[in-house]
Amino acid sequence: MFYILTCGSTASVWLARALCRHPDIVCFHGFKSIVRIPDPAESQARQFVRDLAHLYRMSHGEQIFGAIHGFGVTEILPEIAAVEGFFAAMMRHPITRLDSLFHRASLYIGTLPPDDIFGPLREPDGLPESADYTRLFHDLCANMMTEDTFILERMDRRDIFQYEKIILDPEYFRACFERLAEGCRRAMDKNDAARRSDYSWATFPTAVRLECTQPYLDDVFEMSKVNQKRSGTRSVEEIVSTWPDLFKTIFVRQLERQGGQAAVDRYAKYGYKLPPMLGSKAPAVAATLSIPMMRAPATPAPNGVPPTHDSSIRAIDCDRLRGQLLAIIETERSAHAHRLKNLQDTLQAERDAFTTRIVELETTLQAERDAFTTRIVELGTTLQAERDAFTTRIVELETTLQAERDAFTARIMELETTLQAERDAFVARDQRA
Repeated sequence: MFYILTCGSTASVWLARALCRHPDIVCFHGFKSIVRIPDPAESQARQFVRDLAHLYRMSHGEQIFGAIHGFGVTEILPEIAAVEGFFAAMMRHPITRLDSLFHRASLYIGTLPPDDIFGPLREPDGLPESADYTRLFHDLCANMMTEDTFILERMDRRDIFQYEKIILDPEYFRACFERLAEGCRRAMDKNDAARRSDYSWATFPTAVRLECTQPYLDDVFEMSKVNQKRSGTRSVEEIVSTWPDLFKTIFVRQLERQGGQAAVDRYAKYGYKLPPMLGSKAPAVAATLSIPMMRAPATPAPNGVPPTHDSSIRAIDCDRLRGQLLAIIETERSAHAHRLKNLQDTLQAERDAFTTRIVELETTLQAERDAFTTRIVELGTTLQAERDAFTTRIVELETTLQAERDAFTARIMELETTLQAERDAFVARDQRA
């Protein structure tokens, strides 16, 4: 089996459909459950992986089952590793990906003009839902960069499929497919070894080849578009220029949290260069990664000479950045408070559920104890009755045995008397003769 990690906007739907066109592969997209009634006592990721393995066994190895999108890396990776399945990830330029994620997710908050979705948010007064949009952008940015950091730092480059290449370059798609096939074959060899002693399995040898044939490759690239990505032909600089200043600051701040210049270098290794300036008013990425976001305003020289024009600009920028950072902090505080409340509600609900379950188990335990006590009494009574019956029978058998002994003794004495008489008769006969 296999799992391809992504939090969205990386052509995951297209890739799932492309893989499903292969006769040996079934690829689920965006699912967290295959069975209709999940087991509440087991994590969704573990049950999902177990169901994928069950489908593979039920198909007698005729098809490979996998999925893309749906779980976070901390949920799904341990479960895939436990069954030695193949694990890969989708990657895309962070600017175009974040822009696409925000366009899609913002539809659930309100209606923004499709031609310039960030226009109302750039206005000084903004919208009544501005805080919601800011929180959404912050969360999407944080989730995306956290996932990217894991992928770029800890995964083999061959297991990272780049969006920009896989949808356009057939040979790159073939290389990614071959990597997936290699991982799946390795997983099949390890998992099938335990079933080779099963006669029913041995009589159906696997027919999976996982070959990326030219007809299959042509079929994949003849598919129509699945999702229309928002970035289109726009450059990352053009995309960033449409962002409000607060969004640019959020992006830079999240980039710093993922290592600053190290994060920039990680993206650059995959050809994802970040613009030197995130907009005309936002701080330069390269300049702000190694110094604090907030700088102290310039002070007059000791001789009383007023500050230069550049110093005044720096002071104004500092005030603006301070306001933006305060807005970010307030947004994060609200998000954390909301998250904390949800966790507290979940904790209380789980406590109530556990308490109810404990009471049920205690009631069941007491009922079983009572049943066992009653059964033990019944068994004790039965045992005593059987003991009494055995004692009576033993007495009867002993009486019978004694009577038979007396009868045998009397009979033996009779036979001995007869034998003695016959001997005496034989002796007397011999003497007369």
